[in-house]
This record gives sequence, structure tokens and C-alpha cells, in this order.
Amino acid sequence: MNDNLIDRLRQNNECALAIDIDLLMAEAADEIERLRKELHRIDTGTVIKLRGADLRWANLRGCDLAGADLTGADLSWAEFVGVILTGANLSGVILTGATYSVTTVWPEGFDPDAAGAVLL
Repeated sequence: MNDNLIDRLRQNNECALAIDIDLLMAEAADEIERLRKELHRIDTGTVIKLRGADLRWANLRGCDLAGADLTGADLSWAEFVGVILTGANLSGVILTGATYSVTTVWPEGFDPDAAGAVLL
């Protein structure tokens, strides 16, 4: 959610909705930061289980998710710059608007563009 939309909502006497959106975005940011810290704490060789996780707008820049189980996770608008996903299970993931770079390593045979991700 960008600040311009929130400002427009406030200008149109929709302050309650704008405040609710602000609170939801803050809660989402806190949850994303908690998950990000958890990902960095996991020892090498541990399978990361994020099956069905809501990681919309997550900044996963530089994370090593090799072998992770992301089955059915919502990763819409997430940032995958430099993420390692070798051997990860991406069955049913939602990548609408997610961004990645040439340094992102996808599982063999996975087509990020067909899944909705966008190369920066």
C-alpha cells in the first residue's frame, strides 16, 4: 500500500479505512520481519517449512531458501533479489507482481515469469 492511496483515503473522509490500512500494514511488516529473522536463524540443512505462508510484500533479498517448502504460499509483490531457491518446493505459490533479479536462483525447471514474477 503506498502513502498516496492512504492520503487520498484520508482526503475523502475515509479516515477510519485509512487508519485500518495503516494498522494492517504495520502488523504485516512486523510479521514479515519476524519471519525474516526466523529464516536467518535456521541452521544450514534444516528444511524451511513455509507451506501456505502469507508473505505478501516480503523483502526476501539475499535469503537462502534452498530446499524450502513454500507450497501454496502467497508471495505476491515479494522481493526475490538474490534469493537462492535451489530445490525449493514452489507448487501452487502465488507470485503475482513479485520481483527478482538475474542473481535469483530458481528451482530447476521453474518459470518465474509464467508464475507472475517480474525480472527487474
